Amino acid sequence: MKKKLAALTLILILVLSSFSAFAANTAFSDVAPDSWYYDSVENAVKNGFMNGISDTEFAPETEITRGMFVTALGRTLNAAPGTEYQFDDVDRNAYYSPYIAWAAENGIVQGMDGDTFAPDDDITREQMAVMLENVFQYEGIDISADSTPLIYSDAD
Repeated sequence: MKKKLAALTLILILVLSSFSAFAANTAFSDVAPDSWYYDSVENAVKNGFMNGISDTEFAPETEITRGMFVTALGRTLNAAPGTEYQFDDVDRNAYYSPYIAWAAENGIVQGMDGDTFAPDDDITREQMAVMLENVFQYEGIDISADSTPLIYSDAD
């Protein structure tokens, strides 16, 4: 499940950013050139949407946190950093802080409650879906035009 979540995040970045794949040698020792996600990782890093956890490690098997996901969304959309810090548990010096502020200011996130965002909690598919729908609204993209539903075995 967590591998699928990481893969879904990389796919969503591709969909949102509409960039083309390129071939390059990766500096990440944990992203093999024959990996199905190789081009996506290269593009995400090249375009500044995501970083590795070090200069040599991307950690594609790592769980995605709420702070990581909002940061990737903000970077993908080239969002201007937010200035209103609404959540008590978001360190203003953390890499994700300006993106969480931007997302809250623009109705993309609401937090876990009025005072907490839980930036280090693993994100769920449901939370990603809500944030993505809010991003589409923020960008003025009408996703209701396609009436073909996506069917998943765990849709309920």
